[in-house]
Amino acid sequence: MLRIGYFSRISQVAVQTLRYYDKLGLLRPVHVDHFTSYRYYSIEQLPRLNRILALKDLGLSLNQIARILEEDVSANEIRGMLRFRHAQLADQMQEMQAQLARVEERLRSIEQEGKMPKYDVVLKTVEPVLVAGRRIIISENLNYPIGLPEAFQEVYAYTKEHRTDPTGCGIAIWYTPVDTTTNEDVEAAVLLKEPMLESERIKVHQLPQVEVASVVHQGRMKDFMQGYQAVLSWIEGNGYEITGPFREVYHKFVGDRMDDVMIEIQFPVAKVDL
Repeated sequence: MLRIGYFSRISQVAVQTLRYYDKLGLLRPVHVDHFTSYRYYSIEQLPRLNRILALKDLGLSLNQIARILEEDVSANEIRGMLRFRHAQLADQMQEMQAQLARVEERLRSIEQEGKMPKYDVVLKTVEPVLVAGRRIIISENLNYPIGLPEAFQEVYAYTKEHRTDPTGCGIAIWYTPVDTTTNEDVEAAVLLKEPMLESERIKVHQLPQVEVASVVHQGRMKDFMQGYQAVLSWIEGNGYEITGPFREVYHKFVGDRMDDVMIEIQFPVAKVDL
């Protein structure tokens, strides 16, 4: 089971929206903790959530969506409805383009149900590395980590100014839990061959050796969260727990080529004692 914050992050739906869907009976959590009132969801609920969002983008009210879900409308029927709406939107003015893009993405999500790309999750030890990093707070990160690219630019500029060549890939180190989607504490870091002077904003430190559950996402950036779904499902299904800050290692990432990225997701883990 995933806490509501985890589920919000991987589905890219706000926590407040998930709570509202729960209140309306559209998407109930699989479990509510009687002591903490925390809501817990399952990966298996993503197809139903995809249907809700797709039907909502068709312009249907939540009451209409509830009735359609009660009738157990098939993916083929929803696909047909989405394609019809796609044709309508294509004929409208330019200001409708943003809504058209959302429908296309939800259509793609439904068409791919049951055939998500295979991710090989690997348990491995990551050796200690020396990094220079700029730590920032991201106020909201449902769709795009505002401020993170600029933080990386600042770090690279600083290393160049001090005549130090970074080695390897850029790394984003997320210090807040993965189920957090507001006020996230993240560090934009680059690997160093040797120590260098630090500043008030750019800190030099060593990342510790750690055992991680790792998965590599290669392909479109907009599909990146599928990698998170895969590794979080593996952690839950294999009796592990997350033990500290998680990392995104940007093996291949060019700002104007978002259809061809290679990013490794690393979660530090330990076996849960039963």
